[in-house]
Amino acid sequence: MTSIRVCYIANQAIDFVPEGHNTASRGIIQAAIHAGIDAQVVTLEKSLSSSRQGFYPIRILSQPRHKTSYFPSLAEFISTFPAMLVAKALNCDIIHLLNVTKELFSATQMFLKINTPRVAHLYHSYLPFLSYTSFKFRFLLLKLGIFDYIFCSNMQLKNYLALKGLNPNHVHYIPYPVDIERFRPYDKGELRRKHRLPPNIPIITYVGAIDPNRGFFVLLRAFKEISKDFPQALLYICHPRSNEEKYVQFIRSIFGSRIIVQGSNSRIEEAYSLASVVVLPFREPYWIIDPPVVLLEAMASATPVITTPLGAIGEIGKDKKNMIFSSPGNSNSLGKAIKYVLKNQDEAEKIGLNARETAKTRFSQEVVGKTLNRAYKEILEC
Repeated sequence: MTSIRVCYIANQAIDFVPEGHNTASRGIIQAAIHAGIDAQVVTLEKSLSSSRQGFYPIRILSQPRHKTSYFPSLAEFISTFPAMLVAKALNCDIIHLLNVTKELFSATQMFLKINTPRVAHLYHSYLPFLSYTSFKFRFLLLKLGIFDYIFCSNMQLKNYLALKGLNPNHVHYIPYPVDIERFRPYDKGELRRKHRLPPNIPIITYVGAIDPNRGFFVLLRAFKEISKDFPQALLYICHPRSNEEKYVQFIRSIFGSRIIVQGSNSRIEEAYSLASVVVLPFREPYWIIDPPVVLLEAMASATPVITTPLGAIGEIGKDKKNMIFSSPGNSNSLGKAIKYVLKNQDEAEKIGLNARETAKTRFSQEVVGKTLNRAYKEILEC
């Protein structure tokens, strides 16, 4: 049986940068390949020095956009036509738009009279449709049918679009996957020796930007409180941005050597596994990419996770089953949750193992690849 040939339009699929949208897009491509889909990837790259079979790089100048805007940059606009001409030449069954300005590429496809069904994969929640002008414009285009089909990374967005009148048969729930082979339980003792960390003291790991909306400062208040019961506990901060050094210096001035800052780390999976607990205390739904990438990575690592039941996290998690919930913005609630994990290690281990099972059964590349294959077949049968 001939496999389905899909052209993926992506950004930085070769010269990979570990950012949420890039990680999600790369995972979808890998899941498709895993499922036997004939994946052809047209990717916007800052450099053409690297190559990979089945990947077709298009040079793009570096020109970042504001994270709340989905209007294209000039650099992306210039790259759209050559990218879509390559997509046309590949003669695929479906064009699947990933971490690019999807409206721009879809409009270019229509202008070039490429009749291939086009799919837009939306990673965000429904909330920006209520607040941001650019997203309200996106919603108008969705209503006008700029895309043939829409894939949503969370059920809340899928249900919202159906509620607002989009054809439910053209809106699918397709989460992005997590690499459960990379993100898995590693030997905690061995990792701590490797990173020169004490073997038997509590390590609380936080992964992500130093951002109030991610609850980082709530965690600092909670850490100060739990230090009364666990005076040797360490706070392990991984992946702060380069422009956050002033915050790091301030935090170190308060907590001294009990704060460990890893910075950008290509071995992020080790940060999850060496931890006693991973804390992701979002104060509001992380609408930029929902569910957050770090949550699925931590779950796959089988380390107990404390987070808040906001947005798509509430679709995945069950309190004290596969994660532990605290109240958003409440340092007392967060402190109690951390103490619960540190004082009930056997129960915490079970929660971590349940989290990994959730990641395997719902978000592995194998599962998502099969879901993609079914969705593509439905599209081509219509």
